[in-house]
Amino acid sequence: HGTVPLRVALGSSLNVPAVRVLGLVGVDSFVRKLKELGFKNLEEPEFYGPSLALGTADASLWELTNAYR
Repeated sequence: HGTVPLRVALGSSLNVPAVRVLGLVGVDSFVRKLKELGFKNLEEPEFYGPSLALGTADASLWELTNAYR
């Protein structure tokens, strides 16, 4: 796809840009934000790696819909 804007990359589920953004944001701060959004059954940030950007955190449908809300 070449160079694409961040919004397009994440909206189109392009994996490489998503993992790069997580690397820039940091797993610790991303997990902290997920907890703020109501995700309760998360492991400690050290448990996750780059795959967290691809959706490896366990989440219920209720947690997902509330986060989007």
